[in-house]
Amino acid sequence: MRSKSAPGTTFFFAAPDDFDGAVVSLRDDEAHHASRVLRLRTGDEIQIVDGMGGWYRVMLDKLDGGVVRGSIIERRLGVGESSTYVHLAVAGLKSRSRFDMILEKATELGVSRVTVLDTQRAERARVDVDRSTRLMRAAMKQCKRSRIPLLEGPVGLSEFLSGAEASRKLVCHNGDGDVSIPNALDASDRDVTIAVGPEGGFANDEIDLAIARGFQSVHLGPRRLRTETACLVACSAILMTGIA
Repeated sequence: MRSKSAPGTTFFFAAPDDFDGAVVSLRDDEAHHASRVLRLRTGDEIQIVDGMGGWYRVMLDKLDGGVVRGSIIERRLGVGESSTYVHLAVAGLKSRSRFDMILEKATELGVSRVTVLDTQRAERARVDVDRSTRLMRAAMKQCKRSRIPLLEGPVGLSEFLSGAEASRKLVCHNGDGDVSIPNALDASDRDVTIAVGPEGGFANDEIDLAIARGFQSVHLGPRRLRTETACLVACSAILMTGIA
């Protein structure tokens, strides 16, 4: 039987409901991409991720009438995932394109959870969960990870601070005496929450509240950064700390 693999850069997505024992089906755009764009055939092997941390090597059994189905020949858990759980909390943005950039790049970097914050100086933002999930799903496949970050919010800052349970909790600020993120972390830290404010920064009373709730104040360098840039710098610094 003919057997080849789809191009190495291609990951497909199948929701948990698309699995039936050792058989998995591709739906809608995923099925179209496999059958019409890549023109895969019976016997070809593909890689599928379920967005929940599952990775599967699958041999295609059927591509007919819009139906794409295959048999699982290998399973793994956590392919492409970081050993550090990073929870990014970011002040809301009105600009859809800038918020999209945060979600896309946070997904690529390996962030596990994103919370949109309602702060004193934040722009009022509405989160389109369905649209954002599709964007993060595409980023997940592109960067070859197997889990879609959890997205939530907007959430009031006080509520967020009260519920944060990470072993290491950081809040971005440029006050006197603040340390850099690498200096605030230990290489053994594997559960980190980082809060990034709006471009005007968190208000002083918000920083005081965060510190009272167990957060450490950290800085991102001498320059004033846009919110999306600050998110990428902060998450990169955290995720690189424990990498040999």
